[in-house]
Amino acid sequence: MSYNPRKAAQTIAFFILKNGNVALEMLKIVKLVYLADRESLSAYGFPIQNEARVSMANGPVNSETYDFLKENASIAKK
Repeated sequence: MSYNPRKAAQTIAFFILKNGNVALEMLKIVKLVYLADRESLSAYGFPIQNEARVSMANGPVNSETYDFLKENASIAKK
């Protein structure tokens, strides 16, 4: 199984919808995705996203989702 940007986008959309369809800051999104993966791993034995996690200045994040958001940040702001 490899990284699936569509699945990442769906996960992010879920959190935006739960936030009243209001945009979230990128840092908050990557933290929510990381926490959801951690909870899924604990509850079901596998994460939602199949990707590496890395430690960054503000804590751990899902590496490829973070890169996906950085690359598409200009699209999201339009």
